[in-house]
Amino acid sequence: MFYYDQLPLLVISRTRRQALAMALGSWAAPLIAILLHHSSADRTVLFGWNAPIILACYYFPCLAIVLFRPNPTALTALGLTKQSEARTRDGN
Repeated sequence: MFYYDQLPLLVISRTRRQALAMALGSWAAPLIAILLHHSSADRTVLFGWNAPIILACYYFPCLAIVLFRPNPTALTALGLTKQSEARTRDGN
């Protein structure tokens, strides 16, 4: 898991605030890894050490962004679209 493998995850953000949070997380992951594991070790050992950091800084925030998005399909199934709200206000 190199850090450039997670770059496509930055496309998930829809707002500036989400993009800023993802960008800060992408900078935080290598910094945390350097601070915690500044020794030069074997690549397999470094992978084992950095994988939890990458999960915490990249994948979990992306998962939270996707899970907290509103589900438009559920709103349509319940009849709670903007068109139905306009109809109820107009009395139609």
